[in-house]
Amino acid sequence: MRLIRWLDFISNQGWVTSTNMGTDATTEWVVGARVVGDLRKVTSGGAAATFTYKIYEAITTVGDDPTVDVGTVSPGVGTNWKEVGSVNEWAWANETTADQATNATTLQVVLTPGSIINAVGFANLSSATSVNITLNDPVEGEVHNEDYDLVSDSGINNWYDFYFEETVQWQEWAVFDLPPYSAGTCTITLSVASGTVGVGAIIAGQALTIGDTQYGAASYGITDYTTNDYIPELGRVVSVEGNFIDEANFSIYVGNSKFSAVKQQLRTLRNTPIYWSPDADRTGSGIFGKYRDFEMTIQGPSLTLCNLEVAGL
Repeated sequence: MRLIRWLDFISNQGWVTSTNMGTDATTEWVVGARVVGDLRKVTSGGAAATFTYKIYEAITTVGDDPTVDVGTVSPGVGTNWKEVGSVNEWAWANETTADQATNATTLQVVLTPGSIINAVGFANLSSATSVNITLNDPVEGEVHNEDYDLVSDSGINNWYDFYFEETVQWQEWAVFDLPPYSAGTCTITLSVASGTVGVGAIIAGQALTIGDTQYGAASYGITDYTTNDYIPELGRVVSVEGNFIDEANFSIYVGNSKFSAVKQQLRTLRNTPIYWSPDADRTGSGIFGKYRDFEMTIQGPSLTLCNLEVAGL
């Protein structure tokens, strides 16, 4: 099991430049009355108490600060506002993958965190057919420059499918073998020949290996929030499509020499967005989320079994 530890680029915006900066046309929130349905964003260019880089919809005509109001009724919902998305330029860095950062044909971000980036993961990719990752060190110059194919050939195993099945792009993808330089820049460029590139999350940071995933004990699924309700007045069932989250359960073998370190690392990563990859060679097996629970059982003098439950974002 390999994972990519989250770097918080929203809180450290000086680390980032991007081609889609300033592309979100939503009006900035300022004090004043609203019309129901109005959308307002909250960034450092406004007057809100907290800069969330989220977009809010007015559900009343009261124009109070949405960052103070939202959450007073339920998570994401307040008395006067509800949260409906993220501003385009920062959607890739907010925790939820449902909000996508988008740009025509090419979306590029340049990261300068002043720490090691030796792994990069993506979640909720759409349309991108390739990604280039380039690392530049201030002393050694360019130390990595590689194009990666994001077109999946999964399920294409005969000539008929080759010619007639639609090609699809990976929705989750990661690379773990970048050279570990702690200075300089990491430039990530998602591209498509024509159309719009979209990405729900870019997870760039330092990789960590916590053990070996046990074959036969890794399972995947989703929790679907679509509802199917019988409406007596209509005399039929009405289906309302909702979103969904990925879920996974992993059993991981950990050497007893690493028992204390892994237990401490997992406790430290509690409630932290992480890209989890049980098999780095199996593209598409990654999941971006937070673990719900872990349980470690000492199996013998040299081996511990760690059961890990992960819920996607």
